[in-house]
Amino acid sequence: MRIATASVRTGLAMTTHVACGGAYPQVECLGRGPVCPGGYRERADRLVQCAGKDVIETIRLTIPGVPPSLNATAGRLNVWDYRANKKKWTEAVMWAIRAAKARPERPYSRAVVTITYFFPTAARHDADNYAGKYLLDGLTRGGVIVDDDLKHISTTIRGEIDRERPRTEIEVRDAG
Repeated sequence: MRIATASVRTGLAMTTHVACGGAYPQVECLGRGPVCPGGYRERADRLVQCAGKDVIETIRLTIPGVPPSLNATAGRLNVWDYRANKKKWTEAVMWAIRAAKARPERPYSRAVVTITYFFPTAARHDADNYAGKYLLDGLTRGGVIVDDDLKHISTTIRGEIDRERPRTEIEVRDAG
């Protein structure tokens, strides 16, 4: 099994597809995407099949904004703020999965999840306050991963700055 991932967000650059070696132009993908010379088909940033070879699937989701720090809601007197934020961000992930048509046939039993937050400011952000609880719950409820416990996933949390377009990017790779 070979790892095969590709980005379709960067415009007209050419990319070499690692599973079949074919080159294809990168384009914005909305729904069914490009087909490479080896029969590769990409759907919403998810590698589905390439020339009949088994490949590791990678799902990429982008959600506008950044969820609040756990310090802003956890342990506070107003439990309703926590519940409202949890519902908002869990559902945002579920809708992103549906919109991208990125739900696998069966939830991944083992997965590597990378969450990258693009903050609007350079203020200090503790990684443990952005552990991704709401987002991982959305991946579970959306049918991408079996469960968000340590038996089923490993996580990486990263932070970047993008003053123009704050967002949260989630990448889920089947570790099978």
